[in-house]
Amino acid sequence: MNKKGFIFFAMLSAMMICGEYAMVRPTSNALFLTLFSVKAYPWVWLATVPLNLLVIYLYNRFLPKIGPLRILWIFAITTMIINGLAGFLYSRFPPFIFFQYAWKDIYVLLMLKQLWSMIHTTIPASNAKRLYGCIYGVGTIGAIAGSLIPGYLATFFGSEKILYLTVPLYLSLLICYSMAFRRSEVKANTFERALTLDPRPKEALSLIRRSKVLVAVLLLVIFMQASVGLIEYQFNAHLELHILDQDLRTAYCGKLAGLVNVLSLIFQFVVGFLMVKTLGLR
Repeated sequence: MNKKGFIFFAMLSAMMICGEYAMVRPTSNALFLTLFSVKAYPWVWLATVPLNLLVIYLYNRFLPKIGPLRILWIFAITTMIINGLAGFLYSRFPPFIFFQYAWKDIYVLLMLKQLWSMIHTTIPASNAKRLYGCIYGVGTIGAIAGSLIPGYLATFFGSEKILYLTVPLYLSLLICYSMAFRRSEVKANTFERALTLDPRPKEALSLIRRSKVLVAVLLLVIFMQASVGLIEYQFNAHLELHILDQDLRTAYCGKLAGLVNVLSLIFQFVVGFLMVKTLGLR
C-alpha cells in the first residue's frame, strides 16, 4: 500500500465533498425559500424521512454485492444528475427543487460515510489522531473555498447555474476517490467478508435500550437535530423577510457559511488541540 499516496488522495476527496456541499447548500436553500417560502420547510423535512430510509435500505442491501467504490460512483453520478436537472428545471419545473433540497442532506452523508469507512480501514489506530485531524482540516478548507462560489458569484451568474458546478467537482472526486481506493487496504475480494451484518430495526432499538451510552447518544442526536431545525427555521424566516432577492440570499448564505467554516477551522487546529491537551477527552 502507498500510504502517502492514499492520504493525499483521501484529503483531496474530503476537500471535494465538503467543498461541493458548501457550494450547493446555500444555493439550494435560497432556491427553495424563493419557490416555496419558509412555511414549506417542515414539509420537506418530513419528506426527507421516508426518502432517507429508502436510500439507507438500498445502500445496505447493495453495498455487499457491488462494493464501496461502485456505490460511491452510483451516488456521485446520481447527485450530478439531480443537481444538474435542478439547475435546468428551476424555471421549467420548480417542484423538482423540493426533491433536490431533500436529497442534498442525504447524499453528502453517504459520500462522507464511504470516504471515512475507507480511511478507518486503512489508517492504523496509532496514527489516527494526527492524520484524522489533518483530513478534517483539509475538508474544512475545501468547505471554505466552496462557500466562496455562491458568496461571490451568485449575483453574477444566477443561483441555479451554480448547481451545474457539481458535475466538474464530483468528476474530480471520482478520480481522487478511485486513486485513494487503489492505495487502500479495502479489496474487492475481501470486502464482503469484512462486513458486519447490520441489525434489523427491532434489534437495533433493543440494542440501544440495553446500553446507557447509546441511549444518551440517541437523546443527544434528537435534541441536537431539534435545536438545529428550530434555529434554521427562524433564520430562514428572517432571511425571507429581509432579503427579497434570490441571488442576494444565496450570496448572503454563502458568505455566512464561509465565516462559519473559518471558525470551524480555527477550532479544529487551535482550540480543539488546546482543549485535548489541557482537559483530555472528557
